[in-house]
Amino acid sequence: MPVVRIDINKDAPAERVRVVSQAVYAAMIEIANVPISDKFQVVTRHSADEIIYPDEGYLGIQYSPDLIIIQVTWVGGRTTDVKKQFYQRIADEIHAKAGIRKEDVWINLVDDGREDWSFGKGEMQYAPKTAVPSLNDKGRMADIPLSPQAKITVERRGEIVLIGVNRPQIYNRFDPDAFFRLAKAYYDFDNDPSLRAAVFFGHGENFSRGIDVDAFVPLAKTGKPFAMKEGMLDPFARSQQLSKPLIAVVHGDTWNMAHELHLVADIRVASADVRFGQDENTHGRFPGGGATIRFLRETGWGNAMRYMLTGDHWGAEEAYRMGVIQEIAPNPAKALEAGIGLARKIAASGPLGIKTTLESAHLSIDESEAAAFGKLNEQFGGLFRTEDFIEGRKAEAEGRQPVYRGK
Repeated sequence: MPVVRIDINKDAPAERVRVVSQAVYAAMIEIANVPISDKFQVVTRHSADEIIYPDEGYLGIQYSPDLIIIQVTWVGGRTTDVKKQFYQRIADEIHAKAGIRKEDVWINLVDDGREDWSFGKGEMQYAPKTAVPSLNDKGRMADIPLSPQAKITVERRGEIVLIGVNRPQIYNRFDPDAFFRLAKAYYDFDNDPSLRAAVFFGHGENFSRGIDVDAFVPLAKTGKPFAMKEGMLDPFARSQQLSKPLIAVVHGDTWNMAHELHLVADIRVASADVRFGQDENTHGRFPGGGATIRFLRETGWGNAMRYMLTGDHWGAEEAYRMGVIQEIAPNPAKALEAGIGLARKIAASGPLGIKTTLESAHLSIDESEAAAFGKLNEQFGGLFRTEDFIEGRKAEAEGRQPVYRGK
């Protein structure tokens, strides 16, 4: 969503303008991980007396009439290192292709918020429009009805609650806002004494294709992409588990982060049309939400590596064979019905016994997995800063096979 303003001498040849425009655009895609479709630029030509700079120079840099002033406004969150690389890449390319001195490439970045943009129709397309799940004044988890603005829905049904991801226009991919809303919903469920079990599912034709990569890039590069705040419970359950049962119901595409969120559940039900994937390695990334730990634990080394290392997808029958899912239903509606039925059976059981059963079971596995979970953030964020990650994003956008170099 960046907008670029380029101010340049009116006598500059058209080829120079083209080079500058392309240099900025390429740096945004390859260094700052801006989506390929985001290209908004305004080029303004000025007479010599309209581009003003100090004759004595500034910070030891002397300017000439060829000075080009570039201003980029984008959503904040990128690291200092990324910005340094961004500046250098633009200056290098303009110098190499247009013969302009690097000293005459002046760049200013303006960071703002997602709510500071309107892309037309007088609408704030990226505004936080939805209600955040929360406990009401009686300590009860509040409903969030299905609507186009609700990224995470909440529907209470007696002693159980249905929690749904709702971004069908982009295959229910999780951006940071949706992920942290899910974390808030999990916290509220766990702290509502009137609720005994939860069902997690997806609205629309798919459960979820996982992470919204472009939206997560700035957070991933901080090394703490999934850091929880007060009033949240990590949906990946890396350091804190739900104390109540969670049932995942999946259908259609269930890829990568979505598969990892599904692996967190205590019981898993799938529609016969489910298509599982854990293919981050084919995109120059890494399963950073726990698949390298839970997928391995649930299915065994060979089964997990068979799919994580190749990126091949698999269906319901294969998932059932490996033990990833416990039931297969003929269609998404029947799968959700089965999940709700299981949740009601659990809710009818003694809540103290259920809680103790989960606590005892986790004691047998959590300590041995703690070290691996503790390194996931660093490992996940590290790969977002590699050349292979950039190559993976470019290849995906261009519809070609990536060529990775291990850098």
